[in-house]
Amino acid sequence: MAWPEYFPADCPPDDATDAVGNFYRFAESDPVTGKDCICLWIRQNGNIQGANKCGACGLSVFTDLKDADRLRKIFKTYRKKHLAAASLATPTGKIKSTPTSAIKSHHTWWVPIGVQAETLLIVVKEHK
Repeated sequence: MAWPEYFPADCPPDDATDAVGNFYRFAESDPVTGKDCICLWIRQNGNIQGANKCGACGLSVFTDLKDADRLRKIFKTYRKKHLAAASLATPTGKIKSTPTSAIKSHHTWWVPIGVQAETLLIVVKEHK
């Protein structure tokens, strides 16, 4: 797989596996658009203090629907977003479990050149 040129040399990390399985992501739009799949690194113009550059080059997804409900309860911004699902199969990139205190099933998905993440995500739950 070929990676965007802004990815650091060691990204995705060696312990990332082929992106296979069912994953969820919040999106502003229905249907999901490319704007919903821009990594933090690009959104912040590379200006991320103290963050892992490789992690910031990936997209945040999660595997447990309970985490969506938890996020909506904790953060108001998620209450206005749609929940989208993707059933990923090789060669849709690399993925690694990267749990956070709020999202135990959090994963980072690195999308290779030639794969349009927005075409793989389908809204399954409208915002409330």
